[in-house]
Amino acid sequence: MAAGVSKMTTLERLRVRLDIPQDATFAAGDGNNDVEMLTWAAHAVAMGDAPAAVRAVADTVTGTVAEDGLATALNAWLAKVR
Repeated sequence: MAAGVSKMTTLERLRVRLDIPQDATFAAGDGNNDVEMLTWAAHAVAMGDAPAAVRAVADTVTGTVAEDGLATALNAWLAKVR
């Protein structure tokens, strides 16, 4: 990636362009390259198979990819924000 470009910077540009409030942001990740994005998100979810460093910055930890953890986390979050 180019200098200064990351998942977090891209999501922030999209958030601003779409006029989405910061407190309405959600991100999920399972790798060390997701830590910056997870610290940016108002609600950060680590996948169940994520390393400890990723889990440490997340608000919650969900099931693994094989357990459909992302679907579980999204359903729970959407139920809260609706």
